[in-house]
Amino acid sequence: MMVVALTGATTSFGQSSLFKIDLSTRSNSAPTDLSDASYKQFEQNMLNLTSANRKERIAMGLQKADIPYIVPGIVRFFKNGYMMPTGGRTRGNGITLVIDSNFNSSNDPTRATFMQSVYDTAQNLGLFDLYFGGAAISGTVNVINADATVGGIGDRQAITGGYYLPNNGTGGREIRMPLNFSREVAAVALIHCVLLAYLPDPAYGFDGYLEGLVRAATAKIVRNGSFQTTLGLDSEVVESVLEQTYEIGPFYDWTNQRSLGGPQFIAPNLLSGSIAQGTRGGLFFQRYQMAGSVWEKMLTEHPTFIKDLNALYASNTSASNNAAMLESLASTVLGAGTVEGDSFSVWVRKQHILDTRLTVGTKLHSLITPITAGLSGTDFGVFNIETTLFSTDSSGNETLLSGTSYPVAWDKDYNRLFLSSQAERIDIAASYGSSVPNFPSNSTNTDPYRVALDVPALDHIVRQYLPVGCIATPASSTPSNFYGTVVGFPVPTGGSLKIRVQYGSQTFDVPVVDYAFGSVVADTGFQNALSTTIKVIGVDASNVESVLLTRIVDKGPGDLAVQLGNDPVKTTGFPNGVTAGIQMIGFSGEPLYSGLENIFNTTDFLAARYNPSKTNYDLYPNSGAILNGQAYFLRAPQAGIPLWQARVETGTALAVALRPGWNMITSPLGIDVPLTNVSVVHATDIPLSYASASGNDASGITPVLGKDFFEFAPGANDAVTGVPEGGTYNPGASFAAGHGYFVRCLAPEGAVLLFSPDSAQSFHKLSAPVSSISHLLEVRFSRQGEASYARIGQSPSATTGFDAKLDSNLPPSIGGLQVAVQNGDLRFQDVKPRNTVVTSRVVASGLVPGQKYTINLTTKVGRATQLQLKDLQTGQMRYYAASFGSFVFTATKSTMSFDVTVRGAR
Repeated sequence: MMVVALTGATTSFGQSSLFKIDLSTRSNSAPTDLSDASYKQFEQNMLNLTSANRKERIAMGLQKADIPYIVPGIVRFFKNGYMMPTGGRTRGNGITLVIDSNFNSSNDPTRATFMQSVYDTAQNLGLFDLYFGGAAISGTVNVINADATVGGIGDRQAITGGYYLPNNGTGGREIRMPLNFSREVAAVALIHCVLLAYLPDPAYGFDGYLEGLVRAATAKIVRNGSFQTTLGLDSEVVESVLEQTYEIGPFYDWTNQRSLGGPQFIAPNLLSGSIAQGTRGGLFFQRYQMAGSVWEKMLTEHPTFIKDLNALYASNTSASNNAAMLESLASTVLGAGTVEGDSFSVWVRKQHILDTRLTVGTKLHSLITPITAGLSGTDFGVFNIETTLFSTDSSGNETLLSGTSYPVAWDKDYNRLFLSSQAERIDIAASYGSSVPNFPSNSTNTDPYRVALDVPALDHIVRQYLPVGCIATPASSTPSNFYGTVVGFPVPTGGSLKIRVQYGSQTFDVPVVDYAFGSVVADTGFQNALSTTIKVIGVDASNVESVLLTRIVDKGPGDLAVQLGNDPVKTTGFPNGVTAGIQMIGFSGEPLYSGLENIFNTTDFLAARYNPSKTNYDLYPNSGAILNGQAYFLRAPQAGIPLWQARVETGTALAVALRPGWNMITSPLGIDVPLTNVSVVHATDIPLSYASASGNDASGITPVLGKDFFEFAPGANDAVTGVPEGGTYNPGASFAAGHGYFVRCLAPEGAVLLFSPDSAQSFHKLSAPVSSISHLLEVRFSRQGEASYARIGQSPSATTGFDAKLDSNLPPSIGGLQVAVQNGDLRFQDVKPRNTVVTSRVVASGLVPGQKYTINLTTKVGRATQLQLKDLQTGQMRYYAASFGSFVFTATKSTMSFDVTVRGAR
């Protein structure tokens, strides 16, 4: 909970816009003076948090300078630990609104009358009742001009709103608002504040519900044609107000990302104290927009849903801060009905803005907006990319991170598209970075095409599919109002793909070219909020149609952009289940639940991911949300076959981001992937085969990755617990589905791995293998079915230091039997300069004292005249022939060292 120090009182926030002011401390100030000052500080913080981003978006024509963000809230007074009750607790169907005459001014002498008519018109048209239901608590609510009492709140051209006081300190209820110069802005803000006064007491405890339900209902009310006509409102200005902070417009598919989730939209630390102008505020306005849009989807099919939910919630307010109970209430309201073809329990899991669970760790978000105005020359597919990078702690506070992202654009065949240097690098400062790539037209034609855009940062990545040339070009007279991409559905041989859209009695087809499409839908009805059925249709060489995908999309007013992917929700799991004890697992697909406890249906487990920036492991839940392509160490109390629901994208190549150092990853495709199907991208370079990127071929390229990557083999059962509690790392040969792997990234900029289901990709072909190693010896320790080994070698091209093409480090240990070569650090393979006599120190850790172990020496490359093994604990020496030798010893401690000498290697 966030706290702001004020003279004579303390303010805290239960949610982003729910204020709690403690009046227990004696104060000479009136309670409303304290609430005005508190909310003024909040709006000033909002102004400062958005100033930099607002200027940039205005300059690019993505928003209007004279339209503010609207951020109303609720202020509750507390005294002696108790909340002061809402005034006028009579329950009924309406409130009496009394407008302060101080709203009148020389510029607008009838403003108070206008504001009264805003409420009366919505009431007379039945809009409150239709979209929100009657007021849960009746009585008088006074609307006060807050400008008259505190001299204004924030910058009216940037931030506005007002707040609702259920109890003003003397038992009265108030809405305290600034004087907005625009009547359209004032109307929207007043309706929003009135809906806050209509809410049951206490209000919804999560922003996804509180902000989302109110914003969706506000948009429905103020868009009503009779409402606008009666009040003389400019519909275009109203739309601009709603576009700013009430909905995401056509871009819901692109913006629906897991990073949006959480119980509150603005982090507590970004609400407290005084925020300096120019500070970035993270994702909260995108969260506002998505919250309004997600419930607009519901209202499109079920216009009375919010009204019915509010009525049910009013009798079950204990659900306020219980997400499961709220979802149960919503499911009850929907009954056997569906939304976008899903039951509520499935639909809500797909909408990340409604994930109320607090997840900690690093988060990455990418906002894509097409540029449709001012195009000229070679402009063909111009998009604004805004990237937000932050981390969340267990209190919900957000740290705004900095770094560099190197976006990677792929064509339909997953060949890399090279753009301008400015477009291929995003510098992220205080969480925010942006670029404006212009994807060029094809060199031989101006046909549209699909681009898969991967935006990586640290070990996170966001994939979005863009319809290049489908929205607006200099040659197009009117931008498309329906556009999108198709992913995972191949074109029938000798045939084509097309999109069929149905809504009401209307049906139209749109051709798909290179998996992208766009159209100007002439029917003006398409611009309304409506439920559409969209089908991807394959047409074969004989003109026979087959439906490949059917999806219901509830669109808001205006245009529609869609990503039509072969990513159904299905039951998935680990191919071989889980075993009791420690193991390394990998997640393929995007689980509908972001928590491991939801996947395993228990909290009786331990899980961790390695964090290279800390050079330590993050124990779950501090390791973050479960993401596609990431791996975990898991300690399970018993064997089992956990199954869960996930969106699994098939028929396409998918990427995994690597940060510098060791990364725990898996195949994101849900299938086994050989190294020949993995390509590596470093910064703005051309894609490399995995062999080239790891220095294992003749390309001569400076390695980006470590020579070896590693999988984990659980060790012997622990004597106390009876299950493996540690294990050993072995070099991997391919990426198996459900298995976790350690991959080391040597590049300080990080890298991206692209996993492809198609081995025919040209850039996946290996160069000829090459090795300059003249002698290589394997040193293996084993006992009772567990084993670990390391390699020591010689090469005429080796140095005494670390050679990325020859040497290989081991991942960070979690305990268990592990053999390593010690040469300043612990190595799986250590290659020294070729010499007559070469001695290497081999360290075995995780030994069980009293147990017998066997050491095997096996020559893998070359020949030698003699091998020598020295037990450094006893001084005992053993000599062997050139190719093989073995030695049995009894461990006296958990870590023991041996010297291995190779003589006459050739």
